[in-house]
Amino acid sequence: MPRSAGLKFVGVREFKEKLTGYLGKGEEKTGYLLALWRRFQSHCTILAPKEKAAICRDPKDDAYLHLCIAAKADFLVTGDKDLLAVHPGSVAVFPDALKIVTPRQFLEKGP
Repeated sequence: MPRSAGLKFVGVREFKEKLTGYLGKGEEKTGYLLALWRRFQSHCTILAPKEKAAICRDPKDDAYLHLCIAAKADFLVTGDKDLLAVHPGSVAVFPDALKIVTPRQFLEKGP
């Protein structure tokens, strides 16, 4: 599996649609982020998580947690307050090493 600086990137099929939905069609940011995404794609693994448990207080965020389970992720880097409120140690199906952190925490402490 391709790795970059010891990190494994995990992709989601709906990335482009989600991105366009958040930023709107035709915006400059969408084009820039899609170009960036294309550069990272060669380092990505596409996963279809099987887990469907309700974990987060915002049910829309459960997909990210299910992806962490499928990927056996060490980190979920997010600014989302609902995801940051989840305590990985209290969810039996989470990978043992999973840490849910802000981008600042990840950059300060590193992997």
